Amino acid sequence: PSTADIEAYEFYLRGRKLYHKWTRQNVEFARQMFERAVNIDPDFAAAWAGLANTYVDLFRWGRKPQDLEEAQRASQHALQLDPNSAEAHVSVGQALAIQRRFVEAAIAFDRAIKEDPILFEAYYLYGRALFESGDVEKAVKMFEKAQAARPEDFESRVLWAQALTELGCREEARRANELAVKSIEKHLELNPDEARAYSLGASVLIRLGQTDRSKQWTHQAMTLAPNDPLVLYNAACNFALLGETNHALDGLERAIEAGVAVGDWIKHDPDVDSLRDHPRFQAIMTQIAPS
Repeated sequence: PSTADIEAYEFYLRGRKLYHKWTRQNVEFARQMFERAVNIDPDFAAAWAGLANTYVDLFRWGRKPQDLEEAQRASQHALQLDPNSAEAHVSVGQALAIQRRFVEAAIAFDRAIKEDPILFEAYYLYGRALFESGDVEKAVKMFEKAQAARPEDFESRVLWAQALTELGCREEARRANELAVKSIEKHLELNPDEARAYSLGASVLIRLGQTDRSKQWTHQAMTLAPNDPLVLYNAACNFALLGETNHALDGLERAIEAGVAVGDWIKHDPDVDSLRDHPRFQAIMTQIAPS
């Protein structure tokens, strides 16, 4: 990232750290940090790209048109400031993917990888977009590359395992889940208050047969972030995996009320497969705008 201003760079780093915690509250805090960075240095392309990414996720959860407009504006501004910025191309890809313009998004993500072959966000966010578009096989490859770029990251491991499960690769998925839970345990040693780690980790524990511990982690996640849409969605997935259908459907409805809008993701999410034939689930799906 290119800025000569130390204060702007510090706000940028804070924004990045908060963004990767990926709850609505942390993404909003990240947005504020990136705003501070670009106010101090208006030519800081990577900070504009970070700002765009936060608006994409705020749009994902709130479906407010102005958030999408801000995401597009900030991502294009980042690209104008630095056409060779990998971060800028990632933010453009994100803004396109949230509009389901997956072919154009892929071009932007591919360009980001060309500009910076070790940028974690390029692989991780590309993987998410591919999963949502239904290209699960390629998503697996991107999540693998994301892990190589940032070995300590637990989210890419969890989604890698999830994608392998969707493809029916049972043995590879089990190995991936074992690696994911080790990564999450290590992360929680240093970040014991991180709800997303508990909520994602709970689904991994279920797949590994550790149901009691999974329930504890789900409860811990909901205690730490009781109104976060993604925590609620992940809790619903966990109840579905445990066969607690009514709790799962209640959780999905709560997640929607809290602002989750992950229609494309749910289409390919193996965690909710047990719910798909339920009339109440089908009614819920009609409420969710594609994301």
